[in-house]
Amino acid sequence: MIGATSAAELGEGNMTPVPNKVVPLNAVAKKLVALGKQDQLDRKKAMTPGFDDRKLVEADRRRESAFLKLTSGRLLGLSDVGADAVTAQFLIIQHSQNRALQAKMAQQMQVLAEKGEFPKDDYATFIDRQRVYDGKPQLYGTQANQAFELYPIEDEAGVDARRADMNLPPIVQVRAQLQRVKKAVAAGKGLGEI
Repeated sequence: MIGATSAAELGEGNMTPVPNKVVPLNAVAKKLVALGKQDQLDRKKAMTPGFDDRKLVEADRRRESAFLKLTSGRLLGLSDVGADAVTAQFLIIQHSQNRALQAKMAQQMQVLAEKGEFPKDDYATFIDRQRVYDGKPQLYGTQANQAFELYPIEDEAGVDARRADMNLPPIVQVRAQLQRVKKAVAAGKGLGEI
């Protein structure tokens, strides 16, 4: 699942910042990047047969806690910590099981994305995933099921305009890529071979 809270919302009392000592942002960025790398390593391990998913959930909880402590419970922007650390925050929030945190972070992501401080494509992906989890049609067409078919899209006639606003390619390209992946998987290739 995904976790979200916005920096703008913190000042309005929607989330209590986690107290911590002041750490220079470059040190915070390095720690966030390390957390993001570990997130991806853990996800690779989770793809091996017999992996205990509870280990991944627990690791995600530890990363979420570390993220909240490092950032005082707010999402940091590109000019604060750089692209790699922003990506790490996205991964940590996306994989959180804390839906309340995710909802708050979605608000912060929106504010930062509008200011150019958070990648719009990541924000779109996050919003679509949240909507799919909630049983709603996605807005941007970023989420596919295990059969490599897109989940339903709200107002599909307008999806390419919304995608363009979020720096995403046209939906026809996504569908073509999903078909390539589907054929490759059916032929016995792994996702890394496509």
